[in-house]
Amino acid sequence: MEMVPSALYRYYASRDDLITALIVDAFDALAIKSNALRDDLKALATLLQERIAELLTQRLSASSTSVASQSSRRGIAEHSLAVSAVSSARAWL
Repeated sequence: MEMVPSALYRYYASRDDLITALIVDAFDALAIKSNALRDDLKALATLLQERIAELLTQRLSASSTSVASQSSRRGIAEHSLAVSAVSSARAWL
């Protein structure tokens, strides 16, 4: 398909209008991809938080001795830090 450069001006009044349309189109595409990425990160944060809760529940139910209890307390502290990190990440998103 052959096209002459002046054919673009059938659709746009000037070079500036053409460039503006290209810029707007590029930013629209960027916004769509950014929103999709943000949604994916939120879903990932939710899954991570759920998995951490599952692991904590398993660890707490498995602890029956004092050594396991100490390990469990350490696990609770680790879980609290992880949940805090995930919550901070979700707030940022």
